[in-house]
Amino acid sequence: MAEEKGLPVVKLPEEVKVKLGTMERDIAGARRGIAALKSMGMETRALEDRLEWAEGVRKTLLKEFS
Repeated sequence: MAEEKGLPVVKLPEEVKVKLGTMERDIAGARRGIAALKSMGMETRALEDRLEWAEGVRKTLLKEFS
């Protein structure tokens, strides 16, 4: 039997949902910045890991609490 998704315990306010939705542009900018640092030979693994984590959190918040 499929698990039914209930109502979220916490619902994000509309302005938070909008901001989380527009963060894709910020994430793309961060990726470009990391690529520039990497092209200069800098170690960027920690930055990339943090960006991946942040993107995952953003997606989870939008999926689970909207």
